[in-house]
Amino acid sequence: MALSRRRFVTRSAATLGAAALAGVLAACGAPTATAPARPAASPQPVTPAAAVTSPSIATGATTAASGYGPDWKLAAPARIAVIHSGALIQAPLFVARERGLFERFNLDVSLETGNAAEVGPLMARGEIKAVATGLSAATLNLVDRDPNAYLFIAANSVIPPDGVGSVGLLARKDLYDSGQITTVADLKGRRLGVAALWDGLAYSTGALLQEGGLGFGDVERVELGSYPAVLAALKGESIEAAAVFEPLLSAAVAQGLGVVVSQKAAPGLQETFLWANRDWATQERDQAVAFLAGIVLAQRELNGKGFLDSQLAPIVEGYTKLTAGQLQQMAKPAFARNAEINAADMARYQDFFLAAPGKPLGYAQPLDLGAQVDRAAIASALQVVGRE
Repeated sequence: MALSRRRFVTRSAATLGAAALAGVLAACGAPTATAPARPAASPQPVTPAAAVTSPSIATGATTAASGYGPDWKLAAPARIAVIHSGALIQAPLFVARERGLFERFNLDVSLETGNAAEVGPLMARGEIKAVATGLSAATLNLVDRDPNAYLFIAANSVIPPDGVGSVGLLARKDLYDSGQITTVADLKGRRLGVAALWDGLAYSTGALLQEGGLGFGDVERVELGSYPAVLAALKGESIEAAAVFEPLLSAAVAQGLGVVVSQKAAPGLQETFLWANRDWATQERDQAVAFLAGIVLAQRELNGKGFLDSQLAPIVEGYTKLTAGQLQQMAKPAFARNAEINAADMARYQDFFLAAPGKPLGYAQPLDLGAQVDRAAIASALQVVGRE
């Protein structure tokens, strides 16, 4: 299947073996991304696509719609560019782009790769319009420092009902084969490699440890700076286990670096959200509605037909660089019904980071995350595509 009109611009790269491995976007704590690449329940008790307005595209205000409904589309064509890391959770973006779901609403979306570490600041300045992200300490600190810069506008991926999510714990293969680490409980006292201590995977990692009767204090977490570095450390045997996400999880297994000992926790938990520049989401409302309408339709196709559908699988494989066999074997995310945000899940993430050792948040009292959620754009998008 030929993928249409993709623009891949690699701004930073990190590879391991034959697979092009990308860091998660900003909130997941990885400082690099590749093109195209892949990736993001509490111990008491998560990437990513960022929409940017291209410098070569006119960015004047879109003509206001007279009313949202089944026949609605932008009054005049508009174009945005989207930064992605090739993460599996970004599949709705890939599907919407390649199947013409954005174009249905008069919105042209081109795709680029970008530097993950710059996403938050760029979005605050309005150079990046939106990003699919997990809730990390970094995300919450950005919101605390500049609450008028951002809005959460929709939900993205959720852990499926069977509890098998995008995040997993890997035991180094030699230690698994020797019987030293075959369960989560065996990780006690072991060196667990992570990209960042309090990134968008931290909450799910804590939940997976809890399922095995452990907490963060029972393992030695080793911060390695990026997910490719985590896999390299497994290969070099400087760590004994790792917490990573799909499709890096399956890539590590395929390369003989590790064996998954746990990937199941917190069924139904919303893992990632669509986070937007506040001015774009409110002042360019029609663009935001068109973008979300396309995303919702793509989410529904993936939820209904599945990632292995003959039309969808080649698209996902093309952007993530997965083989058909890898995609078939790995756990796939589900997507939130009608893309509506579960405020309780957002609160769970914040409570987790507030209680975390080392105080990764720059504030002590909970933020009013409800003030950071704008439900108007997704409500309008659902008027266009209908509710399920």
